[in-house]
Amino acid sequence: MEDLKFNEKRLQTLSSFGIDCLHNVTQDASGMFVFPEGSSITTEEFKKRFDEIEKDYSINKLRMMRNNLLKDCDWTMIPDVNLENKDEWILYRQVLRDLPETNPIVNTDINGNIIDYVFPEKPN
Repeated sequence: MEDLKFNEKRLQTLSSFGIDCLHNVTQDASGMFVFPEGSSITTEEFKKRFDEIEKDYSINKLRMMRNNLLKDCDWTMIPDVNLENKDEWILYRQVLRDLPETNPIVNTDINGNIIDYVFPEKPN
């Protein structure tokens, strides 16, 4: 059974080309759309755009995870909170804010879950 998120990304790619229906479109063995001759898009154009959208999807998912990590430690920056390791928290939060620019390679599994990505270690 093909993954729903994968199909959503394919449909998003089609939509970016102004294609809202799949008449006369077939799929190859990998499930990638193959467009008949004379279509408003070639299969190569679709694959290129799909790869771009898939990369954007992964980066945006990473940003959401990063934002949650930042939100979870916002309390450390409240002026009334006295922490012995405040400098460590400041550095940790800066490293998070610099993501994904400092580490832009994001791998996902077939379900769109980020895998093998190492976030900075949270101070104790």
